[in-house]
Amino acid sequence: EQNVSSSRSDTFSVKVSGTPSASGKLSTKLILNNIPSSIYTGNVVTFTGKFTSDGIPLSGKLILIKEDDPIFADQRLGYGRTDSNGEFSIDWKVTPGLIETDFDVHAIFDGDDLYNFARTENQEMSVVRLWSSITLNPIPQSINVGEQVTFSGNVRLEKGNPEGYVVYVMDEDAFD
Repeated sequence: EQNVSSSRSDTFSVKVSGTPSASGKLSTKLILNNIPSSIYTGNVVTFTGKFTSDGIPLSGKLILIKEDDPIFADQRLGYGRTDSNGEFSIDWKVTPGLIETDFDVHAIFDGDDLYNFARTENQEMSVVRLWSSITLNPIPQSINVGEQVTFSGNVRLEKGNPEGYVVYVMDEDAFD
C-alpha cells in the first residue's frame, strides 16, 4: 500500500561447515571405541563410538556394527542411531550357538544424501565358550527285553548351574 514504507530486516551470517568431497557430499569421521579382545558366549558387549563431520557431531544417523567376512556378505551384529552428541551405544548379545569364534568387528555408516559413507578399521574380538563336561555312569553290559535301564551321570559347567539342562542319551550305531 501507499501508506506503508519499505523496511529491511537485519542481516545474518550463516557458516556452513563440512568439506564437500568429489561427490558433493560432506566428509565424515566414524570412530569405534576399543572393544574387548574376548567375550564369553551369553554375555553382552556394548559397542560405542562417535560420528562427526568436520568435528561437528551428527545426530540421528544409523550406525551398523558388522563382522568382516572376506568370502560372504558381512554379518550384522547390531545397529543404532547416534544421539545429539554424535555418539552411539549398540549392544550385542553373544549367542552360544555361534560357529565362528574370531570376529573382525567394524562400524559403518552407509552414507545419505548429505554425508559420505564411513567405515572404521577392523578390531579383533574372540568369542570364548565356557568349559563344560558330561559323564555317564557305568551301565549294564546286557539286559533282558522289557527290563528298565536307568541312565545317570553328571554335567559340570565352568560357570552357572546345570539344573534344568536337557541331556540326550543316544544309541551309537555305526550303520545308522
